[in-house]
Amino acid sequence: MSLKDMFKKRTLSPQEIKQAERVRKAKDTLLEFQAPEGLFQKCNCCGKPVYNEDLIENDYVCPVCGNYFRIRPKTRIAMVLDKDTFEEWDAKMDTSDPLNFPGYKNKLERQRSVTNLDEAVITGKGKILGKDVVIAVMGADFMMGSMGEVVGEKITRAVERATQMRLPIIIFTCSGGARMQEGIVSLMQMAKTSAALKRH
Repeated sequence: MSLKDMFKKRTLSPQEIKQAERVRKAKDTLLEFQAPEGLFQKCNCCGKPVYNEDLIENDYVCPVCGNYFRIRPKTRIAMVLDKDTFEEWDAKMDTSDPLNFPGYKNKLERQRSVTNLDEAVITGKGKILGKDVVIAVMGADFMMGSMGEVVGEKITRAVERATQMRLPIIIFTCSGGARMQEGIVSLMQMAKTSAALKRH
């Protein structure tokens, strides 16, 4: 590439033009009144405001810089599976507090109310293009997606049921590691899930 080409003005793609127009209009609107909450999201990478509809249309990838946004478990399930085919398994499993860790139960309750999740993973069965699959999707918003007793048990049960039903299993992981509040019980989950996956 020549020096002349390096400084040549780049033409914007239709998507970039559309995004720039929306941002310009939004800035003009913001001068008149406060924009409704949840209309835009700020990209963590480029810092630009991204219109939510553009983000959804672009599968949660920033249309300006290509940065990937965090996708919550229920959104991921809706993106991957055929509409209205998901059947959740093992919902509302009780999380124990084997070490009586100070404030652990309160933290779990707070996480449930903030994230609208019971635990850091959702498991179940659904269809992709009409074919049955088992799916497990972890959520980084719930205690950093850490693996405690319930997370390990739900994943293991999903894998075992997939093996029994002779179905493929898809697991979206985003774990922050073992959950320290549950001590050795959380560390055992990796061996348990790995053994189930090996059998599968």
